[in-house]
Amino acid sequence: MYHHHRPTIVQDIQDSVDKSPKIAVQKNITSRKILGFDVAPEGDYIQSRNTLIANNDFHIGVAAPRKSFRDYFYKNAYADEMLFIHRGSGTLRTFL
Repeated sequence: MYHHHRPTIVQDIQDSVDKSPKIAVQKNITSRKILGFDVAPEGDYIQSRNTLIANNDFHIGVAAPRKSFRDYFYKNAYADEMLFIHRGSGTLRTFL
């Protein structure tokens, strides 16, 4: 991988946070109306994530963060993430 700047050096690894979805109904094919814009804002991006739909291959969710996190960097070592920002603004800081 080519870098314009050196990757961030890990200085500390804090406690991990389990954000795996809690499946309410297994193998459910009932039609649902998803109200993604009615999510209550919570702390930062990690704290505010809520999974709406999940299976073994992917999770679809929403988040309504109140603030940006600047005290730490987040790395999802389990999967790739794709973010769609509907409202607001921010800065994506990455090692690429």
